Amino acid sequence: MPFWGTPFAALLAMTLLSACSGFGGGGGTGGASAGTGGASGGGPAAPGGEGGGLGGGESTGSFPQFYFPDVAFDRGVFVAVGWVELELGSFQGSILTSTDGEHWSESYRDDSMGIPVVAAGSEGWIALGPADEESNFVLTSPDGTAWEEADERVPGRYADVVWTGSRFLVASEGGSLEGPTVWESSSGTTWDQIQGVQAGIPLAAGPAGIVAGGEQGLSFSADEGQSWEHLDLVTDEPDAHAFGAVGEVFWDGTRFGATSTYQECCSGEDFDAPRHFYRLWSDDGLVWEWEETEELMYAFAWLGDVGVAVSGIQLRQLGLGSRDGEWTFTDTSHSLNASAAGEGSAGGRFVSVGWNAVIFSDDGITWHEAELPTFD
Repeated sequence: MPFWGTPFAALLAMTLLSACSGFGGGGGTGGASAGTGGASGGGPAAPGGEGGGLGGGESTGSFPQFYFPDVAFDRGVFVAVGWVELELGSFQGSILTSTDGEHWSESYRDDSMGIPVVAAGSEGWIALGPADEESNFVLTSPDGTAWEEADERVPGRYADVVWTGSRFLVASEGGSLEGPTVWESSSGTTWDQIQGVQAGIPLAAGPAGIVAGGEQGLSFSADEGQSWEHLDLVTDEPDAHAFGAVGEVFWDGTRFGATSTYQECCSGEDFDAPRHFYRLWSDDGLVWEWEETEELMYAFAWLGDVGVAVSGIQLRQLGLGSRDGEWTFTDTSHSLNASAAGEGSAGGRFVSVGWNAVIFSDDGITWHEAELPTFD
């Protein structure tokens, strides 16, 4: 998971190493709400690497600082999850809630490594975060504002979650797990492993089923995660190489989408070898079309037929486009890693979050700084 898995490694590293180093960084995520609104995506910045400042592209050097790798929308509420750094090396998990994408309040704070993933179900919300190198804690909320930690944890070091229409589904891997595992829960408080199946990270749910990404490409489940089919997609280029790691999957309200990267060279040790970026789409999760893009695209969100996305390895461009049309990208000084969209109290609105950035837009073109709590 060269892109989507970064925030989990980042959050773990920041907590485990904070006693002896000044980590602060970025990352990305790919959790997505299955309810009304957009999906969220991942980005490649890492702790100690490039980060955005308040309203800008560089760290402010002052505190508090914050990073929100995931945001989702459901039933009139935006929820962003991540962490705040109150002073050098002091990190706390944080959840923000907003009904309009402009005015945000902090609904939860803890002493965890951070909270990278959030999703909504029919009865409420859940959020996941790394409790240690072997498990993820689970937070539940009926409305996105009042949160409680569940007694059970989900094994693994990295995880993503979706709502299938009847239950929450988690793909989890890392730690002492032998390969990725799949877990299910109707409430988010108790979890059962689906035996004998594996699915990569990230996940996206649509009416036809569930799509999983990850290092091995795309997989699809038509039975709420009980069985999975690996999809052997091949490009039509002369060398006919298979697609590489899939770092973003999403359901845009009409069809599935995904982004993939592939680096030439057989050994994987040639870091200067050309890289290829692809955008893929599918009506049913099984038959896919694709096109090569100049740069990696992720953090997709949709209002009707209009979408926004983030492009560029350095997280410096926001795009506006349509499902079938061309995308137009403009430079941004923000380091953005996730986007969502929905019909809130202020009408249709896009929200994008990342490193020291929470911004909103009514049209995907003009963006504004959100009003945030003080993070005392």
